[in-house]
Amino acid sequence: MVELRADPKLAEAVFSQNFSTTILKRVVEAPINRILFGNWNGEDVVVVRTAAERWEIQCHGGRAAVDAIQKSIAPFLVQVSPDTEDRSELTDSDLRRLESQITRTLVQAPTVRTASYVLAQLSGILRQELERLVALPQESEDVGISLRQLRKWSAFSSHLTSPWRVLILGPPNVGKSSLVNAFLGYERSIVFDEAGTTRDVIEAETILDGWPFLICDSAGLRARTDDEIERAGIAGVYDQISFCEIALLVVDVSEAQDELENIVTTLPEAIPCVAVLNKTDLVSEDRLRETAAAISSHWANIPVVCTSTLTGAGIAEAMECLVRTAIPEIPSKSTPLPVTSDLRQRLIQPDNERSDREWTQSVLESIRQML
Repeated sequence: MVELRADPKLAEAVFSQNFSTTILKRVVEAPINRILFGNWNGEDVVVVRTAAERWEIQCHGGRAAVDAIQKSIAPFLVQVSPDTEDRSELTDSDLRRLESQITRTLVQAPTVRTASYVLAQLSGILRQELERLVALPQESEDVGISLRQLRKWSAFSSHLTSPWRVLILGPPNVGKSSLVNAFLGYERSIVFDEAGTTRDVIEAETILDGWPFLICDSAGLRARTDDEIERAGIAGVYDQISFCEIALLVVDVSEAQDELENIVTTLPEAIPCVAVLNKTDLVSEDRLRETAAAISSHWANIPVVCTSTLTGAGIAEAMECLVRTAIPEIPSKSTPLPVTSDLRQRLIQPDNERSDREWTQSVLESIRQML
């Protein structure tokens, strides 16, 4: 966090040179505690005017980003918070508790698209919905329905600040690492025409259609290997399966699919899966259609995409399929969302003997404390 203290004339010079936003034409005319999301010399930031001659600039990039912002406003008095994550000044004395929590969430949003959803909640959408609910009689059927609707969006809301975790699975040497590199746009994983090249799970973050994803490359899975290190890598993959949210099952369409059944059966039913038929440049159209049809008929709930990491064919379609699988339903910006971890925690319904009515009463009481 960077704090700028300057009179409006000097502050306007700083902001006009470094900061752009579509919310206001002149930042120095922002009302006190107005949240402004924008861009500071290429870095996504949040600017808050906390007093007549004081502004706070919140950024994502840790010390490096703070140093860059500080350097751009060096002629002015700047105070830098020693601990961005644990900072607690922006609390109820400046903003109401709910808005304070949403603001912290906004700072953590990794993309413009995810930040726009959080910013919409900060504009009053979430507060209006929560105030409406606590004003209703507890016995109203609408209360329970609305709370469950909020809870429905908990997983989506959690990913406005953290990426969907995708595990790339498949037999050895089917092009998993090449697919990871194609998704990322650079060579994060080593590609070599020999089974067992990838021994550990390799992770890298990327943005697909404005959404954050953590892509995890993994060791090739096969029933038997004499290589002790490769066996350890395979064991690590099975450990990682329980932590992934989506599985991309990559197969070499030019080879026999002997181990495909074993790999699919290891996946928990709750984890959605996409089958990627890679190396399509090595087979005929007829062979490709036959393999795709066989997989689709055997696992009707698994979407199939065909790719060639060599030619680039189908990579865009694979990315689109991954996004659709991760986010089968995207809410509108006007939908109330539980964007704070505190609210999502309160919406959890414990697996015990409490009735829906008791759960509703408990959640409403928690919401009153937040407001």
